[in-house]
Amino acid sequence: MKNNVKKEAVQKREYIDCAVFDEVEKKYPKISKKGVAYDLGLTYVTFEKGYLETTMLRKLIKEHGAEIMAVIMFFRMEMCQPHGWYCCVDDDSLEVIIERCAFALKMEEDTVSKYYDALIEKRIFYVIENEKGKYLADTQQLFNFEMLHATRAYDRVRKNIANDEHNADEIVTETNTPPIVPLKGVAPDEPICDLPNDESDPFDW
Repeated sequence: MKNNVKKEAVQKREYIDCAVFDEVEKKYPKISKKGVAYDLGLTYVTFEKGYLETTMLRKLIKEHGAEIMAVIMFFRMEMCQPHGWYCCVDDDSLEVIIERCAFALKMEEDTVSKYYDALIEKRIFYVIENEKGKYLADTQQLFNFEMLHATRAYDRVRKNIANDEHNADEIVTETNTPPIVPLKGVAPDEPICDLPNDESDPFDW
C-alpha cells in the first residue's frame, strides 16, 4: 500500500523576534513527554547562494573588511550546539564567546565586540530577550534547523507506516493458511490388517 505522506514545507523567516522564538521553542521541545532529552543541535553551517551579494553584507564588508565574515561564521557555529539555531548571549556567556572568537580568529577582543555590535545593528543577527535569558539567532540557521527536523519527522512517519504494513502482511500470511484438521468418519484407503478368508469367526484368530 502506497503512503501519501508529504514533508512539511518550510519557509525561511524574514526576521526573528520573541514571538518567533516562542513559536519555535513550543514546536520543537527540548524534552519529550516521557522525560527524554531531544538532540536538537546541528552539525553544519550553510550559506545561501548569493549571500555575499546582499546589500547589507556588502556594506559591512566595505566598512569593516572581509574578516567580519569569519566572525559571522564563528557565531553561526556557536548557534549549532546545543540548541541548533541560537546561542545564549547574556553578559557572562557573550564575554566567553567573544574571548573564544578572538582566540580562534587571532583578533583583538575589542575588534570582535565591534563586529558583533555591527551585525546586530544591521540585523544580520537578531537578539531575543525574554524572562529566560538573552539569545542570539540567525534566520538561515533557523531555516536549517526547521528543515532538518521536518526531514526527521517525515522519515519517522514513513518508517512507522512501513512497520505497520510489514506487521499487517505477517498477520495476513499467518491467517491465510488454515489449520490441517483430520477428517472424522472416513475409512482408511488400505485395510488395517488382513482377515482370514474362511467362514470362521473373524475375531477368533
